[in-house]
Amino acid sequence: MQVVYLDLVLAAWLLVSVFALGHTPVSATVNLLGAIAVGAVAWFSSKKPTLRFVNTALTLFLAALAVLLPSLSAAARINTAVVALVLLALSAVSPVHLHPAEPAGTSGPRPPAAD
Repeated sequence: MQVVYLDLVLAAWLLVSVFALGHTPVSATVNLLGAIAVGAVAWFSSKKPTLRFVNTALTLFLAALAVLLPSLSAAARINTAVVALVLLALSAVSPVHLHPAEPAGTSGPRPPAAD
């Protein structure tokens, strides 16, 4: 669940950075839509972990646009690229790996302790 929260924080930052950094109208629209999509996918991936691969595709798209969009300020370009790379790394972490399974024989009711 920690990865989901980090994804949501980064998506929120993408939303804020659209207004804080020098984005062109096209890059602002792409970042707004990307932030909303990343946030939504992150939220739903807590229930269905394979959805994180959608975020992988979205972050690759954001990273490519950070490099390819013309007349984007250096701060906006670097910010979008770094956020996309961090989101890409987080999408590689399965939420299942964050919650180790219980060892065999430890689940279920336990017998009462003998006095």
